[in-house]
Amino acid sequence: MAARAPSRLAVLASISAFSLQKRLGTPHLYEHVLLKDVRRAKAFAAQLAKQPALGQHVRSLLLDHGGDTALFQKTIAHTPALVSLHGGADFQSITWKAFCDLSESAGASLRSCKGIRVSKPRGAVSPEVFAQFTKMEEFEWVSTTEFKTERKLTEATAFGGLVDLSVEGAFDDSFSEVLAHMELPALRTTAFSPTANGGAAFFKKHGDKLQEVTASEKQINDPEIALWLSCPSMTVIGVSFDQKVSNIFLHKFSACLPYDSTPVSASCLTTPDSHGKLEHIVFRAHGDYRLKQADQTQLGKLMAVLRSTMSFPALREIEHPLCTWPTKERETKSSPWVKWAESLLERDVHLFGPDRVHWRQRLKYVPKGKQ
Repeated sequence: MAARAPSRLAVLASISAFSLQKRLGTPHLYEHVLLKDVRRAKAFAAQLAKQPALGQHVRSLLLDHGGDTALFQKTIAHTPALVSLHGGADFQSITWKAFCDLSESAGASLRSCKGIRVSKPRGAVSPEVFAQFTKMEEFEWVSTTEFKTERKLTEATAFGGLVDLSVEGAFDDSFSEVLAHMELPALRTTAFSPTANGGAAFFKKHGDKLQEVTASEKQINDPEIALWLSCPSMTVIGVSFDQKVSNIFLHKFSACLPYDSTPVSASCLTTPDSHGKLEHIVFRAHGDYRLKQADQTQLGKLMAVLRSTMSFPALREIEHPLCTWPTKERETKSSPWVKWAESLLERDVHLFGPDRVHWRQRLKYVPKGKQ
């Protein structure tokens, strides 16, 4: 029996459904956008310029291409509802003017901004631009831009919803002063890079509200910052390792290279003051970092200090990215990690690696005559 041909009404219904699906589906295609090469980035910017209404649907942008500032400006000019903007490793620096353009086009909606490198302009610039980001919750500053530090130029209510602030690479200390002019009532977490130096004004103003801090060894030891006194509510401290990939070309591919690091000194986490809230210490080293003999010696001294110190009565966990547990008895006897872990367990402190697996105290054989 031959199949009946679809009625005209059924065909029209099918076409209408397809058209509706197309109209409903198009916005979702533009909601989360990843641009990994210049060609696609240019095509995307051209499409937004041709159909500005599509830009209303863009919520997140991940830019990982080598396009110039002009391409960035063309893109963000049509994304007024942007919520998340992240730059990848291949994303080029933008000008200060482009950063100001971003604040005007998406400042009212942007909640997360990370990896957007801003090239240093000539002379000091006004920090008034930060007041445009009214909903920002997560912000990473990647620039050595110098700011004018007159208090009247910084709105105290700027970044009012900021919870997480990170500073990547070197920064001008005027940025710290600008932050000190803000109230930042929601701030709880901050992170600085291994080479960070300075920031005393920021820590003195906002340290009392910080619960998680990642800082360089220089900052931890800086008497002007006085980290332990400035951050009385801190429960987690991350120690950033010093990066030694100085060649610009190699820096781009540093994730593929064996990684050298300045050993963290035994004095890094010592203080005559008592810090009653600190529970967790995290060593934040590069994924390919190698534990050389010098590092092992210094780390052993540091573990001994942390075992005996009375400065951190609430300390319960120490995390290191290279900490691994042996699976054979011969390896267990020679493992420095086992030695340090069992020593720390005597004061109820657990040592572990990225997998968060704790070492359990081994049972020790006691001869019958000595029981």
